[in-house]
This record gives sequence, C-alpha cells and structure tokens, in this order.
Amino acid sequence: MAGPDRPAWWPLFIAAERAVGSRLERATRSEEFARAVTIIANVEGALSSAYLRATADQLHRANLPAWSDLRRLSEQVTALERRVADLALKIERGSVAKPTPSSTRRRPRSSDR
Repeated sequence: MAGPDRPAWWPLFIAAERAVGSRLERATRSEEFARAVTIIANVEGALSSAYLRATADQLHRANLPAWSDLRRLSEQVTALERRVADLALKIERGSVAKPTPSSTRRRPRSSDR
C-alpha cells in the first residue's frame, strides 16, 4: 500500500499507530502526563541555568566572555545600529539642527598670563 509518494515503511507505521495510537492519545491528555511534563520542564530549566552559571563563572575566571556577555554586547550593538539609523534618517530629512559654537575665541589659560 505504499504508493509512489509514500516510503516503503509507511504501512508499518500505520499499523503501529493503529495499535497504540488511541492509548497514547488518552495518556497524553491525562492530568498525570501534564504534571510530569511540567516537572520535567522545570528540572530542565534549573539544570540549564545551573550549567550556564557554572560555565560563565569558569569562563570569567579565564578572562573569557560567557554567552551572557556576548548576548549583552549583541543587544548593545543592535541598539547602537538603531540609533545610527535614526540619526542618518534625521540628517537625510534635514531635521537635525547643526550645533553652533558658543564662541570661536579660546579661553585664556593660566599660563598665558
């Protein structure tokens, strides 16, 4: 029954799905499954945070940037790029006032007296 657009293993997959599909569907809709998935997600998040903290600490001890440092720098570069683009647009539209110097004379220094 594997047609020209389906792989040869397709009939085996359909047979297995028919045999266990309804039981798996009932299990995944249960309250216990939802609790288990939530617990696993929380544990995974805690382990991931602990790993990132530990590796960042070791990298900083070796005077190397951690992922958090690179992410922060990337955000700062993005903010600067936006600001430069905004300023370029203002200059293009002519809406940036050119600063005028308050005085062209230099102040006398104490050594000039």
